[in-house]
Amino acid sequence: MEAEPETRFFFSDEAIFRLATTTTYTWSKQGERPIVPTNLSHEKLIEMGAVEPKTGESFHLFVSETTKETFSIFLKEFAKAFPEGKIVFIHDGASWHKVSSPAAHMELWKLPPYSPELNPREHLWKWIRDHVTPKEFFESFEHLEQALTACIRDEKKIKEAILSVCKISLVG
Repeated sequence: MEAEPETRFFFSDEAIFRLATTTTYTWSKQGERPIVPTNLSHEKLIEMGAVEPKTGESFHLFVSETTKETFSIFLKEFAKAFPEGKIVFIHDGASWHKVSSPAAHMELWKLPPYSPELNPREHLWKWIRDHVTPKEFFESFEHLEQALTACIRDEKKIKEAILSVCKISLVG
């Protein structure tokens, strides 16, 4: 009898990145106020992403809006990227997440309402905001997208970040 494949758990979430500069604390000379250039554009880039905290593997897709249609596209592309084994795909209860699984090997699980602390993917958004976009002035929307794309395509760096900030401690 053939052994059943190990179940893989992926956690999913979306993040909005705006063209406006993300300001954080910084060092400056006493009595001098640092000047941070900013772009007051309201353009935004939405990244849908999923991570497997156990292995550090991830999947990302940029979309223009959060709708059932874009989430369905995200799930279909994810299923193509991870076509084998049993996958439990865990997401929050956003209204656009009310779709069915695009593949027989994927189960969709919903987190309890108002519980972002249960989603390790949230920690990766913070890491990206702390390491990729803080105090960075992006002259255009394309520059923002290039910076985010470079970050998620650096497989070694993003895997290390996931294994570091998306850890899950199981008790039992």
